[in-house]
Amino acid sequence: MRKSVVGGKENEVPSLPPSTGIQIVTYTKLLSQGRRNLQPFSPPKPDDVATICYTSGTTGTPKGVVLTHGNLIANAAGCSTGTKFYPSDVYISYLPLAHIYERAYQVALLYFGVAVGFYQGDNMKLMDDLVALQPTIFCSVPRLYNRIYAGIVNAVKSSGPLKERLFNAAYNSKKHAIMNGKHLHL
Repeated sequence: MRKSVVGGKENEVPSLPPSTGIQIVTYTKLLSQGRRNLQPFSPPKPDDVATICYTSGTTGTPKGVVLTHGNLIANAAGCSTGTKFYPSDVYISYLPLAHIYERAYQVALLYFGVAVGFYQGDNMKLMDDLVALQPTIFCSVPRLYNRIYAGIVNAVKSSGPLKERLFNAAYNSKKHAIMNGKHLHL
């Protein structure tokens, strides 16, 4: 069975031995084939399968969870009732797309027209990517937030007592404002 992989420019496509069963198709060739064989657009129905998301198995045997287009849209609709994003927002995607949290978030953000930028693929360069992209939306998992928090706390503690007191005063003021439903911009 021959498999096709899409990618590369015409003059940069590597040739693979026929024994691999893999054929590389350039984007130009793919677009040309599509233009020659136009098909009417048929949008998915809510009950059509959108994806199968596999669980990690941390609470039992790993399993594939079938998610329909209706599931993903219902999730995006639910997210959009309590939150508002704008086309001027920028989101940095760094969580694996195999992670349902990342996929569902991207569907919801696309609804709002938010720009999505992807990190380089190296967690050690994530801070560089954040500086370059300057996202207005950053979603993550507790483990990374804990690492960021520990880094900030260590930097503050090593900056001297005056800077530590100033930081703690600003942090506590912001935390108090958030807890009281106020948005204090520092």
